[in-house]
Amino acid sequence: MRRDQIKKRLFRKIIMLDTILIWIKDNQILSGTGTLLITGGSALGFKRARKVFSSKDDKNTKPSVEERKKNCRILFIDDSQFKVPEILKKSGWLNAKRVKDVSSLDDQEVSATDIFFVDIQGVGRALKFNDEGLGLALALKTKYASKAVIIYSAENQGDRFHKALKCADATLSKNADPYEFQQLVEQFCFGVLK
Repeated sequence: MRRDQIKKRLFRKIIMLDTILIWIKDNQILSGTGTLLITGGSALGFKRARKVFSSKDDKNTKPSVEERKKNCRILFIDDSQFKVPEILKKSGWLNAKRVKDVSSLDDQEVSATDIFFVDIQGVGRALKFNDEGLGLALALKTKYASKAVIIYSAENQGDRFHKALKCADATLSKNADPYEFQQLVEQFCFGVLK
């Protein structure tokens, strides 16, 4: 049974019990302090329970598409000019950004990122990765397992069996249409922001 169904059933039972207790109080079935304790005390508890079960559970309410676009942090790590982050910004992804390289995995900008796009060549040098972008991508995925790491490159040659390619959430050609990058952002944004 789903959580929503359980909440609805429990809420119906609370309403029914609350109604019975109000009827007991109104018809003075019990008298004195017993009436006050049973009907008054429980009614206060049921009002609180009614409020909890009838209002939306904030933890289960999913953010709207607009909220996700505003809050999702996308970091492109690429040493060359790349237009996709600007295209994403024009599409409403306000926190899409490109940096030339990463000097620390603990940098606030890195730790706050939800989706990483890592170029294979020319990045990862600041942290002295032998495999440059592949080493950086593997380190990011290892340190931030819950975050999406997407590897992209214009190169057709290279180590097709590198562990980073297996650990990455996706791979993409650097000269893919910007729409393909946006599709990946949408896919992982709705999966990453929990």
